[in-house]
Amino acid sequence: MAHASDDANRSARGLRPCGTEGTGGAVRSGAWLAGVVRRVVRHPGEGTASGPVPAWLADVLRRASLAGDALSVPVHAVGGVVRDLLLERADIPDVDLVVEGERRLVRACAGRLAAVLGTSVSWHDAFGTATLPIPGGRRLDLAMARVESYPGPAALPVVEPGEIVADLWRRDFTVNAMAVRLNGPGMSTFLDPTGGREDLASGVLRVMHGRSFTDDPTRLLRAFQYEARLGLRMEPGTVDLAKQAIASRVPWRLSDARLQAAVARAFSEDDVGWIVERVVGLGMASVPIHDGPPDPRPATGAGAAVSMAALPRRVAPARTRLERADRAWEMCRTAAEPHPFSRPFPERWQARLMVLLECLPGQARRLLASRLVSSRPMRDRIFRWWDESDGVMALLRSPGPVAPSDLVARLEPLGAEGWVGAWAAASTGRVEQRLTEYLCKHRLVRSPLAGRDLVALGMAPGPAVSRTLRDLRRMALDTGMGRAEAEEHVRGLLTGAFDGTAEA
Repeated sequence: MAHASDDANRSARGLRPCGTEGTGGAVRSGAWLAGVVRRVVRHPGEGTASGPVPAWLADVLRRASLAGDALSVPVHAVGGVVRDLLLERADIPDVDLVVEGERRLVRACAGRLAAVLGTSVSWHDAFGTATLPIPGGRRLDLAMARVESYPGPAALPVVEPGEIVADLWRRDFTVNAMAVRLNGPGMSTFLDPTGGREDLASGVLRVMHGRSFTDDPTRLLRAFQYEARLGLRMEPGTVDLAKQAIASRVPWRLSDARLQAAVARAFSEDDVGWIVERVVGLGMASVPIHDGPPDPRPATGAGAAVSMAALPRRVAPARTRLERADRAWEMCRTAAEPHPFSRPFPERWQARLMVLLECLPGQARRLLASRLVSSRPMRDRIFRWWDESDGVMALLRSPGPVAPSDLVARLEPLGAEGWVGAWAAASTGRVEQRLTEYLCKHRLVRSPLAGRDLVALGMAPGPAVSRTLRDLRRMALDTGMGRAEAEEHVRGLLTGAFDGTAEA
């Protein structure tokens, strides 16, 4: 059960106390869910529009039932979709299905579903899994019922076909180890071999076995996610196992790709502040990221015993900056819809990570970014903001007038990352006003003339054209120069050049 102090903390942050998610704070029973599945499968369209199962999900479950019947294989809804239906959550993002059969049957089932749903299939033979994108930005995952063994900490598992109950016992947490059968003689049977529904009703997050976090350290971040999203709390034994795994540094044994994916998911949660608090509270920030010889790569700046040890004493300001980063990201995205930035727009989790890591010393922040951000161009833009942030903030905080062209010169090369970083660091209304003027006005100003206009006026193609266009834009920003004034200015330049008194 969650402690009263946990509930008070969640209430202060505008979240429900543990165990009170879902409609009216209740967790539905397995018998209730079995009845819902029977109605969905046997009576298509009956009551789903306003009932507990969204129409799109009802359609997927019914078609999965038909596909399983056609292939004579049992198909089960498992994991998060079962948990969220018991909680009557409306925002079910993805659907996980398990097929009891060989890989070829899973593949055949995925093919049938793709055909009737009008989508594509990505097949992963090593694990016997298939992924189907479905409307609404959602995803349908099919997997072979399997058992797993891990050759070492943080390694990918070796999988073999298994039965559904064994498949449920291999999962991360009891609240995700529930299933309901969608077809065949046992259709609508609710399976809960680990007591997941009881833990869900109690607000408890419990791992399945003692090596869970060591086998798959991404489960640590998933635990923080479920706490933040569902109001659950790790029970004491699970907390101890998490601390042991963190102390042994198994999260840093993950491949870059797996670590990046786990961080991206965690930092996409609405309550990312809770994720940060857990990272600090369970000691992850104090464990060395790198304890070997100095890293020769200049991009990382990694030296011996680099860690996030500076983060614990900066949690409060980090929370504030993360909240500001969220607002800045939304403002920036809205402004970019009609008038895009010149570079790809960062995802929200990337902007959050950039702002959080900025709270750390340069050596640690660069090493972490090198591991956690897969895109080299994005990483370079983040590094550039960190390198130039002091100068940019000094300009934004200047008590005297600041020319619009100076704002553009400093902020434009930094893209959306620089704007979000600056807004997150802003501490005065003056800074916010200057950033808003840049975002909504200054960055949109262009030279009154194009290159072809300069050539038509008599300027020879070459570097002088680019140089003059930059000057014209600067004057348009600072003086409001229009087309007629720009043409007069260019004629003056050309006349001066012909007389030898000015340079084109």
